[in-house]
Amino acid sequence: MDAAKRGGDIDLLIEAVQLPAVESFMRKVRFLGKLEDALGERKIDVVIQHPGDTCAIVCIAHETGIEL
Repeated sequence: MDAAKRGGDIDLLIEAVQLPAVESFMRKVRFLGKLEDALGERKIDVVIQHPGDTCAIVCIAHETGIEL
């Protein structure tokens, strides 16, 4: 294990239903707040995948990620 890599950021992809952009953003903000409360202050990146989303980061996450 590389000690220099310990404590890195957390990257999450969440598959969601289609919502208006404002509602999706507000849910993401609330989710990040709850994560920070539970895990402490850490770098957490969250990507929300909506139905039909084929952007590069979503494709990479599906190819290399670990399903929780």
